[in-house]
Amino acid sequence: MEKRSLLGAVEMYVKNLFDTYHRPQLLYHNFAHTQQVVAHAYEISYHNRLDNDDLFIVVSAAWFHDTGYLFGDGGHHEEKSVQLMLEFLAAFPIEPATAEAITACILSTKMPAKPNSLLEKIICDADTYHLGTDTFKSLNKLVWQENESRLHTKLANQPVQTLRFLEVHRFYTPYCQYLLNAGKEKNIAWLKAQLQ
Repeated sequence: MEKRSLLGAVEMYVKNLFDTYHRPQLLYHNFAHTQQVVAHAYEISYHNRLDNDDLFIVVSAAWFHDTGYLFGDGGHHEEKSVQLMLEFLAAFPIEPATAEAITACILSTKMPAKPNSLLEKIICDADTYHLGTDTFKSLNKLVWQENESRLHTKLANQPVQTLRFLEVHRFYTPYCQYLLNAGKEKNIAWLKAQLQ
């Protein structure tokens, strides 16, 4: 099966996982978020002129990266996402190096992110793309609502913790730095204004 067709199979499999194991408390880490990360992975990949093999790695990682949330509390969801990806791809003639590269991309999204390769940098930027956009405020609210739902408690100091996160976060690809850093600074300024 050629890579483009296989990506279609990956998408269908992941969509089926989210449908079958639907967890209503996943207000942020849901299928809509996954679709956004995939769209941003394509965007950043095209800008970096990835070949078909590398594009397959990044986009597969984007589809699978949060599937682990469907089967646990989120603490080690990246490892579970890798397991689900490996189980699915075992049915196809995928080179071990490709599976290893997808694994590395998924694990690189673990916070705090430490991407090494260009492909890992692309998936990390795709995953946090919203931090530099106008959708940040609404999506950040969903992150906190999801965390409170998961932990069954009200979480204090949300603007302080979010500000800390944004201040240590960085975009790794020159494309996202150019495109999103100014928007992220605007969101940081908004958070600081909340705290005054």
